[in-house]
Amino acid sequence: MTVRELGTGLSTAGRRWRGLSANTRAILWMLLGTAMFATMTALIKALAAHYDSFQISFFRSFFAFLVFLPVGLIQGLPALRTSCPMLHIRRGLVGTSSMLTGYYSVAHLPLALSTSISFAAPLFLVVLAVLALGEIVGWRRWLATAIGFLGVVVMMRPGQGIDPAALVGLAAAALSATSVVLTKKMPVSERQITILIWATLVSSVACLPFALWRWSTPDLADFWLLASVGLVGAAGQAIWLHSYRLGEVSVVGPIDYTRLIFATIIGFLWFGEWPDTWTMLGAAIIVASTAYIAHREARLRRNIPRGPGVA
Repeated sequence: MTVRELGTGLSTAGRRWRGLSANTRAILWMLLGTAMFATMTALIKALAAHYDSFQISFFRSFFAFLVFLPVGLIQGLPALRTSCPMLHIRRGLVGTSSMLTGYYSVAHLPLALSTSISFAAPLFLVVLAVLALGEIVGWRRWLATAIGFLGVVVMMRPGQGIDPAALVGLAAAALSATSVVLTKKMPVSERQITILIWATLVSSVACLPFALWRWSTPDLADFWLLASVGLVGAAGQAIWLHSYRLGEVSVVGPIDYTRLIFATIIGFLWFGEWPDTWTMLGAAIIVASTAYIAHREARLRRNIPRGPGVA
């Protein structure tokens, strides 16, 4: 293929891409993002056999910070300034706790099960939105939330003895929801890149002393795997945010559940895992309930009266 033919092909592909609707492009971006997150989770599970969670979390945060910082510098110093540093630190510490507990869950549970438990975060978010943000939640969303937690109980099979790692994964979901609440408390003037830079910086600093305490020097191959956790995570996060900016939340949000499909496939091919009936049933209940909550919230937002001149 000549350079001219390659250029023509890329130009045609670009026109076709731009010809797609915003929602279609957002869905495709989200699919790519969820695949990257599932890949990152699999890398964490593989590395957890040889490295401490603090060390993995440090690499995850530090290399993501190295990605986000230049982006902030390109946008100028205002992207690095903040009017609420303590709120960023609190959010960063909560996010770090969510990351550490989540990684423990990933290391000790089948990939599909740990991914399914992470979907409980929107259920906790409904409760925290009422308690911390004073939001009003109707009976439909409360019912959907209760059904979702029933799905969590189904997955954990209390009659057979609850795996402590599943409880740790549930704590990670609750901490993830808390991080979202803290994000909502930030001034609207805070840039997304500012939030990402602060979050990864705080996590890097918080994890480093504990990582050094239980440090295991990686060989060159493992070093690149550890770095890839941060790089893939940063890319997935950026793609995830871009997809939400590009498309409607009610359309794009449910695509995040394809993480379970990717996690199941990767878990089977890489680790020889296959989710049992209880995991799939519980996951189906959680996905259905959280999808309904997202749909209901999007519908309520569309029905909010808009004053003159409000876009």
